[in-house]
Amino acid sequence: MKRLRHLLLLPFVLIHIAAFACGNEFYRSEIPLDRKKLRIEYLLHDEGNVLPYWSHGFGYAEPDGRWDIIEKMKKAGIMLDESEDITWPMLQSALQRKKDYKLLSDFAWHEVRTGDREMAVKLLEALYKEHPTEYNILANLGTAYEVIGKPAQALELLRKAVAINPASHFGSEWIHIRILEQKVAAKPDYRLIIDLKPGSKNDKPIPPDSLMVQLAYQLHERISFIAPPDPIVGQLVKDFADLVAMQQTPKQAQEFYAYAAQYDSTVLLQKPVAEAVVKETVQTKKNSDSVTYITTWLLVIIGVVIAGVVVYKINRSKQRNVAGEKE
Repeated sequence: MKRLRHLLLLPFVLIHIAAFACGNEFYRSEIPLDRKKLRIEYLLHDEGNVLPYWSHGFGYAEPDGRWDIIEKMKKAGIMLDESEDITWPMLQSALQRKKDYKLLSDFAWHEVRTGDREMAVKLLEALYKEHPTEYNILANLGTAYEVIGKPAQALELLRKAVAINPASHFGSEWIHIRILEQKVAAKPDYRLIIDLKPGSKNDKPIPPDSLMVQLAYQLHERISFIAPPDPIVGQLVKDFADLVAMQQTPKQAQEFYAYAAQYDSTVLLQKPVAEAVVKETVQTKKNSDSVTYITTWLLVIIGVVIAGVVVYKINRSKQRNVAGEKE
């Protein structure tokens, strides 16, 4: 019955939960990569029995992750009885007994998403006091603050977390920081998070392939518990679609534009920006091809000249040798 109660509450939690990312579990699944190349077909579509990477909740059936964590907590002695209802006194006891802080952090993250967020914040604050340099705890507490409507505190902690581990999440946490910067701005403009428009002064000169991986990860975290509409997710998916159009084909980008519109239909009004990005990229490629073509012919001409000089010198040397023999 307790599981059933959680399952019945899950759709409502997913509808009303605040827009945020990015959680940090010590045990979790990976992004769909093939030799460091992102498999974009698996972002919105199933891969056999594996759900799309951009899926809502813990799955379409039940939040298995929470039960798995609870089972691990029982085995680790964090829970002293068989109840599935975890209380704050129970967690306080586990903290006092110095039980596995990684499991406690993972449990708190699950509670932030679909459970008792107030208790999760208290637990993460207690863990932060004990482990002030542990990246996952810092990042999770920062995310929890974002969830409960404290973006300024969230931003402060996320900056500390990234200073500790800038490479975490494929180096993508700068995106989360920019989201929070826009949230605390007087006039938020979510287009400035990635800012793909031509001539932008984006201070993150990241290769498009790497940026796609980073965006895919951040969107995985947000989409997993944010149902439409949401302007931040809408903008980020639209930016991802622009990158697909730029790096692959506009046709492949179409379903991502459509997905972005599910979160915020107004992003389609920005379509000319995407076209400008693609146009600029195509022109750059044409220029590059022209340069390559000219360079190739220059190398051929130089090679012919060098070969001619070599042949000339060899012939001159032979003529001198022959002349010397005659003398």
